[in-house]
Parts: sequence; C-alpha cells; structure tokens
Amino acid sequence: MNTKTVQAIQSEQFSVLHGFSLRECHVFVNLIRGRCRANEIARELKISVHTVNNHLKSLFSKAKCGSKAGLLARYIEFIENPPVQAEVILLPYKQVG
Repeated sequence: MNTKTVQAIQSEQFSVLHGFSLRECHVFVNLIRGRCRANEIARELKISVHTVNNHLKSLFSKAKCGSKAGLLARYIEFIENPPVQAEVILLPYKQVG
C-alpha cells in the first residue's frame, strides 16, 4: 500500500471512531494535509470560513480536545497506538494473497 492509501485509511478509521460527519471528515483531512488556517480550508472546500470554524468546533468536541493542535495530537496518538476497534475497521482493507 502506498503512503497516501495508508493515510486515507487511518484518517477514515479515526473519523469513524469519533463519529465525524462527511463534511467534518473533509475539514479534518484538509487539516491533516497541512491546511491549518480556516480560510485555506474554506477556499479548498468552497464553503465559508464561519462554516469551517463550526465544523472545527464540532471536531474538537467529538475528539474531546480544544484546538487544532490537540486534534492533530490525538490523530498522531491514534496512528501510533491504534485502539482494538481500529483493527476491526481495518479488516475489509487487508489485501488477500
């Protein structure tokens, strides 16, 4: 698997585990790809900065953190020490043979 595929699977697992909506996932993926400013994310997703900030607040609440740095720290912790539930989510993605 290439690095982009692994990152996509990991971000999807993290999003499912925390109950992110589809649009929250889009904001989250932009954040982990290095777009840290709300106006950059808004421009990429073609939504308002206010909407991005609302999604970020929701992400923080669902991931039980209070900032972008905290959300990214939780994601890195998840990658380094995935919970047992993540293994169950990963099963459909394993290559056969």
